Amino acid sequence: MKKMIWCASVVLCIIALYLLNRDPLPDRVTTGFGIPEYEHYKKVEQLEQDADLIVSARFTGKRETVDLSVDWEGWGEGQPYYVSRSAVKITNVFKGTVQKGNRIFVNEEGYLEDDTYHGSIGYKWMTKKGEYLLFLDKSQQQGDVYYIVGNYQGKFDYTTPAEPPEKPRSNLAAYKEHRYEYFGEHMDEFYNLKQQAITKYPHESYHQRRPLP
Repeated sequence: MKKMIWCASVVLCIIALYLLNRDPLPDRVTTGFGIPEYEHYKKVEQLEQDADLIVSARFTGKRETVDLSVDWEGWGEGQPYYVSRSAVKITNVFKGTVQKGNRIFVNEEGYLEDDTYHGSIGYKWMTKKGEYLLFLDKSQQQGDVYYIVGNYQGKFDYTTPAEPPEKPRSNLAAYKEHRYEYFGEHMDEFYNLKQQAITKYPHESYHQRRPLP
């Protein structure tokens, strides 16, 4: 009897750890909330020029929703501007003064509220499944906080295909399926930029491996 109780406790602990560590699955996905204007990048060299930091990194699983309007004077006449501040661990450094193994925070233009994921113009936030090539611009207000250059244009997942997948059935389907890392209007442009970026900054672990399903 004691052994059965012990086994049941172990199973419950495993289930609890899984639920705590899995990425949240919303019921709805929206795009197009109020956003700043972004330059439309066509060449990886443009991203390089605007980036203070170029790294590969993994999402640690820790993020919080923050309101950037408190730091931006004159933004939206008192309207909040929510983003997700995500902790990442650096796995390689291509540009910048950080070190491999450092943890930094990245402001992502997507956030979860009331079982709805709000993804700015098709931005999909980082998950623990991926490893990301990031072009980052350092925040002027916070020390180890960075913005992604050009919103979705400065984040590329090494573990997903470099060719554009078929159009997703819905934004929610794109959010749930790992192979989609962006679901906005500029799919061809995004994947053209991704191919340039990962060719110039390859990851040895994924160079000849098939992308994750």
